[in-house]
Amino acid sequence: MIRFIGRRLLFIALIYVLIVFSAYLGMRMIRNSEVSRPDHDLVRHAR
Repeated sequence: MIRFIGRRLLFIALIYVLIVFSAYLGMRMIRNSEVSRPDHDLVRHAR
C-alpha cells in the first residue's frame, strides 16, 4: 500500500514539475517576443 501511494505521489510531483517548467518556459518566450502587443485576429493570420 505504501509503495502504491509513493508511486502516485511521485507521478503527481513529476507532472507538477513539468507544468511549472512549461509555464516558466512559456513566460520566458513571451518576454523575448518581438511583438509589442498581442494580436488575436485569427482570420488575418490564416490568410
